Amino acid sequence: MVDGRLALTTAQAAGEFGVSPVTVRGEVRQLGIEPVAHLDARTPLYPAVILRQAWRARPGRGGRRRNRKQS
Repeated sequence: MVDGRLALTTAQAAGEFGVSPVTVRGEVRQLGIEPVAHLDARTPLYPAVILRQAWRARPGRGGRRRNRKQS
C-alpha cells in the first residue's frame, strides 16, 4: 500500500494477469503508467486500480496467425 492505496509490483501484477514480469514491464511502458513509489532502487510500485483498468482496456492483438486462412 502507498498512501492508503493498493499498489503492485510487476511480479505481483504478472502473477495476477498470468503473464511474465517482462510482459508487464513492457505493457506498463506502452500504457504510460508511472510508478507511485519504489520498494527499493529496482522495484517500482504501480497503482493497482489504474494498472488493472488499463490492462483490461488495452487493445487486442488480433487472432492467431495459424487460425487464419492462407491466401
